[in-house]
Amino acid sequence: MRQTILEPLRWMEELTRVMVIENGGPPKTFLQVMTNLNLSKMCIGRPVEELPRILTILSPAHHLVSAMALDSLFNVTPPPLAVNMRDALLQTLFFIRHMRKLYFFLSSHSNPFEDFSLSQRNIDQHSVPRDLIDQIMRHVALAQEATKILGGRADHPISAVAGGVSRFLKQPYYDRLSEIGRSCLSFSIKLARVLADIKLEDLLYDFDIQPILSLTIHGNSNEVQVSDSSGELIYQFPADQIFEKIGLQQEPWTYKPFAFLKEKGWNSLDSEKVTSIYFVGPLARLKFQKEIEYPLSGENWKSFEDAFGSPPTFGIANAYRALQVEIFQAAGRMVDLYRQESLTGPVIRNIPTEVKEEGIAAIESPDGLIAHRYKTDSRGIVEKIEILDSATQNNAIKCLIAKRVVEESADWNHDPKITKGRIEEALLPF
Repeated sequence: MRQTILEPLRWMEELTRVMVIENGGPPKTFLQVMTNLNLSKMCIGRPVEELPRILTILSPAHHLVSAMALDSLFNVTPPPLAVNMRDALLQTLFFIRHMRKLYFFLSSHSNPFEDFSLSQRNIDQHSVPRDLIDQIMRHVALAQEATKILGGRADHPISAVAGGVSRFLKQPYYDRLSEIGRSCLSFSIKLARVLADIKLEDLLYDFDIQPILSLTIHGNSNEVQVSDSSGELIYQFPADQIFEKIGLQQEPWTYKPFAFLKEKGWNSLDSEKVTSIYFVGPLARLKFQKEIEYPLSGENWKSFEDAFGSPPTFGIANAYRALQVEIFQAAGRMVDLYRQESLTGPVIRNIPTEVKEEGIAAIESPDGLIAHRYKTDSRGIVEKIEILDSATQNNAIKCLIAKRVVEESADWNHDPKITKGRIEEALLPF
């Protein structure tokens, strides 16, 4: 038996590696999360109002869904100003998260010597201009400034509280937010036009994967929608039933559990046909949209639309294209929500007057659907907490992707670094 470890994987939130075992037959591939984060020990016994700050350890978007769970627990509705401020922060987080991923991907394919004579050697005709890549991070920095204005901190927001937000914005911030929003929207259009002329399949190891379900949440109806591989709706259920519908399976070789649909039962990842696992995130949301909002028109848009396919196929290149679509959509919403009239009002918070037995909330975060459920005693002390994050829900699809890359890299054991790079690029948009 031969065991090969590919570690650490770049761009992952948690310490992750791939273990490949050869024992005379096809290699067995395991994507292993090596860190164990025990949220229950961190949260049980604490006042429930502290959770929005604590749970940003998962990602900034968990700050917002945590505040929404408190709204449910205390049976309070935030005023319009608070709703808009929270939504503005969420759209900014979309922009930052997706832009960072594109930066990681594109910078790994750029020529670091393009400004010197050495750049004349082996020029890749599909490479992205280095200046454009640098502008990506400049606009990420601008968006981070906006999150600091809206959330109190750039990467660890603190402004959302039960019933609303904790403070009004100061007068100078309105003009600054408007300036940031316009700049981000303008650059997102520029970036989209450049990337529309680039064939992503030439920059990465692209492939389609076996049909798999996807989950999204419809914001207007607050319904969780389950779609098949073509994007057609199979069924839906209220978001407050998500913890009854979604189960977790723990396997001994990784700390990260696997999410699955309870009514279909758990399928081993080695099964020829998997029916209960699913994925979430930008590509899942895109597959369910009947019409795609996008800044391009004419031949640019036609070539981009053709690249997606109809419906958008599950492929790594399309997962990156989904990031591009949501960057523009987020920037457009940022411009609308950053207007002073959207972020002003007489009240920033409605004070809670009661405590229910539990509170639950779910939203679409940049990486996909996330949900929280809290149970407290009569004093508001946490007795039980349940978190469904996007990493858990995408754990199965990431494992299948890693397995597929290893299987199709016939010479992977001769140069494991190439296979490791292919895996990293394939996992990044999820």
